[in-house]
Amino acid sequence: MGHTEVVRGKPLPNSLAQPSAEESPLGTRLLTTRQVAEIFGTAEKTIRDWIQGGELMAIKYGKQLYITEAALRGSLQLKDEQARNEMHARRQHAMLSSSLARARQREPELVWELTECIVCDKIQVLTSRYSRDDGRVVCDECNASNAHVGRESAERRAHLRVRERNRTFEQTPEQQRRSRVAPWTVYHCGIGRVPATL
Repeated sequence: MGHTEVVRGKPLPNSLAQPSAEESPLGTRLLTTRQVAEIFGTAEKTIRDWIQGGELMAIKYGKQLYITEAALRGSLQLKDEQARNEMHARRQHAMLSSSLARARQREPELVWELTECIVCDKIQVLTSRYSRDDGRVVCDECNASNAHVGRESAERRAHLRVRERNRTFEQTPEQQRRSRVAPWTVYHCGIGRVPATL
């Protein structure tokens, strides 16, 4: 019995081509958009949308679009990788949200939040008011890879520190404030344009 792969709950034979699949001049099996739609159990328009969006490679012979087995398998692998990445991201977010809830319950005075890493600006990090004030907001991946803190990262860190310090100022009772307006801003050196918190 031949090996089968499962796609969206439906068995997908090793040979993706249906018995009526056509042969290209080079002998490669070609599938029509309708045949691919039947394999995925979806509408033919969806397959055309994938092709239009660059998610699936197709060859046009005359007015008909054809998909090679290799292109279909490549698209399946890409979608599988995307699904795994999305699942990993959802799992990480759920873990962070759980950690955030516990931290807020345990130490509410530290004003715990989820903040984007100043280096990659993508991955969220669990931060306290002190780590944001210091600008020490770097995710584990950037830490592990010793990612360089460049000009953009320095800019994000400066703005993060300014936002946090001004928020602390606004939450301070008026009688304890040293000035009447939020005092912190981002300053750029006139020579190197390096951002600093003033």
